[in-house]
Amino acid sequence: MTSRGTVFAAIAMRRSPGRSLVIRHILLMASVASVAYGLTSWHALAFDTSNVWLYNNDWRPHPVHFIALGLGLMGPSLWGIFVLAMLLGPRRAPGEASPAQPAAKRDNAEDQPAAASGDEPPAAEPCAAEEHVDAQAESPPEVRAPRTFIRPIKAADRRELLALAQDGRDFHMPWIRAPLTAHTFKIYLRRTEREDHEGHAICRRDTGEIVGVVNVNNILRGSMLSASVAYYVAQGHARKGYMREGLLQVKEHAFRRLGLHRLEANIQPGNAASIALVRSCGFVCEGVSVGFLYIDGAWRDHERWVAVDARPGLET
Repeated sequence: MTSRGTVFAAIAMRRSPGRSLVIRHILLMASVASVAYGLTSWHALAFDTSNVWLYNNDWRPHPVHFIALGLGLMGPSLWGIFVLAMLLGPRRAPGEASPAQPAAKRDNAEDQPAAASGDEPPAAEPCAAEEHVDAQAESPPEVRAPRTFIRPIKAADRRELLALAQDGRDFHMPWIRAPLTAHTFKIYLRRTEREDHEGHAICRRDTGEIVGVVNVNNILRGSMLSASVAYYVAQGHARKGYMREGLLQVKEHAFRRLGLHRLEANIQPGNAASIALVRSCGFVCEGVSVGFLYIDGAWRDHERWVAVDARPGLET
């Protein structure tokens, strides 16, 4: 197989998962045939002295012997590289949007940032699109979490989180859609295992029970160092201040541990509880994104609430 054919085969394996198994089988058969050809040629050339044209005048093996053996060993070597690429390379979960697709237009449960926090019942003031607010004007609130801690979401949380989402299904609508089935939870968990997403469970210190979830989505590095947050609370633990503690901890984690400079929460104007929550955590309104996300059959406007770390440079 030529080097160009090898490259095309590798691309096909990565971009067409449905055909990758067939391609791998073809490569395996070609590798076995290449090995057999190389070893057979080596044996014939090394021991059949009737092939005088392939021997030097002093009956030493001709360099073509080594070329034949090299071709025979090339097949399994390339096959090993393909297997390693498939095992170690990034994988896209079934039904997941392409990384090249703009984050603002994805319609997945984890990407919908507006949330039902239930922590702050007072109605929030509307955010004017033309009004500019300095996100660094106010000092960030001190992180105090005497009752809760955050930790990464893991596979063992599936049963508890699915029950939480099922119990609060009507409570969370129409603001957010949490994973409701084992399949959607598996897709969600794979997203959180990538470098550009994180999922955090907010747990009570006394019982370890999960009372809420905060996701850090679409993490951008380089000169941007930004991400968006999405969150939801267990219906039975709403209006107890757990989400404020958890969101403050995730915010501190994003700035200090992840090294991010900017966090953004995109919230529908009618979600007063969520707006009050982010305001209490030091987020400020930057404006309105018109037709930001397609939710519940229509393009919805969202207010952009942001928190910016006050550090002057890229390093924390």
